[in-house]
Amino acid sequence: MCESHGLDDPSIQDGALLWRRIPPWHLVFDENVGKIRASSAAFSNLPGKHMSVIIGDEAERQERGPEDIVKGAGRRGFSVKAFRAGLARELQQLLVRAPTRDEPAHAEVRGKKTKRVMRAFASRSCWVLRSFDAAALNELLKQSGLDKATGNRIRDAFRSQAEWA
Repeated sequence: MCESHGLDDPSIQDGALLWRRIPPWHLVFDENVGKIRASSAAFSNLPGKHMSVIIGDEAERQERGPEDIVKGAGRRGFSVKAFRAGLARELQQLLVRAPTRDEPAHAEVRGKKTKRVMRAFASRSCWVLRSFDAAALNELLKQSGLDKATGNRIRDAFRSQAEWA
């Protein structure tokens, strides 16, 4: 069934919202729709690790919201997307609680992240926190080598935040 180690945790119900931190370097401007979206790479496993999520329902019971999970060193400009636990299972992924000292609602999404799986997470998740960080955006634009007009359209989309897909 799932290519992973461990057992799926049935106490994480299919309807539970899972929050995924999205770093600014995983935001892309999709010229086809003229909106900013999360890259599918934002939903990959890091080498030797599993995809990290926060069980949103549990964080909210602790009176914490998405803005609280992106506080701290190294998370400047991070945004948060959410998807239901049932989506992970539909994609043949396992959900395993993995609380840490700093994050009691931490869990892992275990399983192989093929392009199809990562794209499904990216397209079927929704924004719960969109962060605009001008410095991160300027660095992203500088690295992209885009022409000035395209860069200005991207800046406008970030500023309005209504233009996020």
